Amino acid sequence: MLPHPSDGFQVPNSLKRRLGDVGQLIFYGPPGTGKTFTATELARQWVYSRTDTPTDTQVQTVTFHPSVSYEDFVEGLTATKSSGEDAVTYKYEAGTFKEIYEEARDAYERTDGDEPPRYVLIIDEINRGNVPQILGELISLLESDKRLDEPQQTSVQAAHSGEKLTLPPNLYIIGTMNTADQSIALIDAAIRRRFSFHPFPPDTQVIIEKSSLLNPDKDDIDTLAEESSITPKSLLARSIKAIETLNERIVDGDPGRGQRLGHTYLMGVKDTTDICDTWQFDILPLLEEYYFGNVDRLRADLLTNDDDDEPVADVLFDTNTGEVRPEIQPSEIYSALGEIVGIQSSDDSSDVINED
Repeated sequence: MLPHPSDGFQVPNSLKRRLGDVGQLIFYGPPGTGKTFTATELARQWVYSRTDTPTDTQVQTVTFHPSVSYEDFVEGLTATKSSGEDAVTYKYEAGTFKEIYEEARDAYERTDGDEPPRYVLIIDEINRGNVPQILGELISLLESDKRLDEPQQTSVQAAHSGEKLTLPPNLYIIGTMNTADQSIALIDAAIRRRFSFHPFPPDTQVIIEKSSLLNPDKDDIDTLAEESSITPKSLLARSIKAIETLNERIVDGDPGRGQRLGHTYLMGVKDTTDICDTWQFDILPLLEEYYFGNVDRLRADLLTNDDDDEPVADVLFDTNTGEVRPEIQPSEIYSALGEIVGIQSSDDSSDVINED
């Protein structure tokens, strides 16, 4: 049985409306903005809205990468050799798409088109594959009026088996695209026209509303960020301010809008250790990657104090190797984040860790 959607998570009605109208969506944005999570939640809500007990095959996920081919996704030929025989025989083998396509088509035909169960294929990291090559002739079918029983119903022949394929209207596709890897402007025009594109920008307000450490009705992020003692609340507040500041600088600098820092990195953190680990092992290595290890340029672009134009937060990176330092103390992270957002930490209190 398909897992139920998460309690309390509301997918925007605009996404549901566009999925129903177009049939294919792409969520695009920087890493850590909730694209895959939202795609999964939308798929489950979409399926459950029509079926009380859907099977786990009604939502399937595939990840594209440079090695994925048409044969993997649609259909290929598999060679087999019987025991004791020299002859090799070939048979057609359905790929991920064709498997869910066949199940959706059969379900549609069983119901004679009357409220058929819905099927959703999620393609994670869709831009990492050669999409026109992987989809092949299927591209021409990805229009709502060319599906089964629609006015412009269209069929194509599968490349290997020659089977005629016509997409049923109860099969939907949701792709996710990481703009840190590729700009949306580089997407093939034929794909761009057939998918509805939806941006997923960083949204630190989500952290404030969802974090177990903060009370959005009582806690003031600016006030917490200026506290001299380190608590989970003050460190998270200062982290939120730092993410916002860094994203502004990333947009203005070389990395660009597509490589901003997502808010989900700080979702679910429970204490100072979690937050510090997130900076040391997730966020800082990502910044290092964006700048190809050129720590001097990284510091100049992102970690410079606007007041005196001197590099700050050198404590985060090894100046010789350009890599994130292997051991960074919470007090050092807290002080560095303060410098990024223009808050000076007092030397006598910034090393006090308070987990209360």
